Amino acid sequence: LLALFATEYVAGPRQGWRWLKTMFLAMMPLVPVTFFVGGPGALFVLSNFWHVTTFTAVSGATSAALAAAWHRRSWEALLLIAIGFLTIAFALHDVLMKAGWIPDDRINMLMYAAAPLFLGLGWLLTDRFIRTLEEVETLNRELEARVAEKSAALEANYSRLAQAEKLHALAEERQRLMRDMH
Repeated sequence: LLALFATEYVAGPRQGWRWLKTMFLAMMPLVPVTFFVGGPGALFVLSNFWHVTTFTAVSGATSAALAAAWHRRSWEALLLIAIGFLTIAFALHDVLMKAGWIPDDRINMLMYAAAPLFLGLGWLLTDRFIRTLEEVETLNRELEARVAEKSAALEANYSRLAQAEKLHALAEERQRLMRDMH
C-alpha cells in the first residue's frame, strides 16, 4: 500500500506507470489469501515468495520515483527515492539471507525500513499540507482584496448614479416649472 502511495504521489496520473499501480492493487488482497490457503506448511515458501515480490514492487516504485524526479527535479521525489533504495537494500538483504546466499544472521532488516518510510511520507504529506494551506490563505487574501476593490467601485458607481439621478430629477423639476411659468 505504501509503495502504491509513493508511486501515485510521485508519478501522478501518468499512464506509463499503470502496470505498476495495478500490480500493487493486486498484491494487497493476494498476500493474506495465499497465507490462508497455503496454511502453516507453506509459510516458508510463501514468505520467500512475498519477500521477492515486495522487493520487485519497491524496486518498481523506486524506478517510478526516479523517473519522476528526473523530470521534475523535486526534493520530494528525491526523498522517496532515498527511502526506496534503503527499503530495497534491506529487502535484498532479507531475500539473500533466506536464499542462503549470505550468512544467516537472524536479523530481518526489511522491518527497519518502515520507520524511515513512515517518517518520510509523513514529512512529505505535512509539507504538502502546509504549502496548500498557505496557498489557500494567499488566495483568500487576494480574493478579499478583489472583493473590497469591487465593492469600492460599486459604491463609487452607486454614488455617481445617485448624484446623476438627483441632477436629473432637478432638471426635470426645472423643466416642469419652466413649462408651468410659460
